[in-house]
Amino acid sequence: NIAVRHILNSFGYDLGLDVFLETGKQKWLIGLHSYKNKHRLLPGIEVENPSVPLGRKSKFQPLEARAMLWLQPKDQLYADEKAKAGGLLQVRGLYRAGKQLLLFAEAEAKTDGWVAGNPYLDANLTVRMGVRLNTGLQ
Repeated sequence: NIAVRHILNSFGYDLGLDVFLETGKQKWLIGLHSYKNKHRLLPGIEVENPSVPLGRKSKFQPLEARAMLWLQPKDQLYADEKAKAGGLLQVRGLYRAGKQLLLFAEAEAKTDGWVAGNPYLDANLTVRMGVRLNTGLQ
């Protein structure tokens, strides 16, 4: 499966191609990004695996992991002529607390730069904890 997306952002837009792959029990998202402002078209790549195995069966579920690397306008401005490299790492651990109830803890660290769904343009470390209810509805 593939998806193409166009997202407006602080300096112009991100035109992306997402490729969804399944190899055996492993699922992958490979995202190719093209960040565009007035002067430049800059590349980015995203790799996500929502099911990194932990080994033996237990109440701990597979880890979810994501990594991104990019070049974006240096000061996140439409008129920037220079680029700056950046990246993001995210890991989420899940614990089965019941038939449909999962507890999770997540850490996400990023450098300066724009990421869809992340409200911070500056470097940031975010830690989240919560509950996920799997209802079986899809």
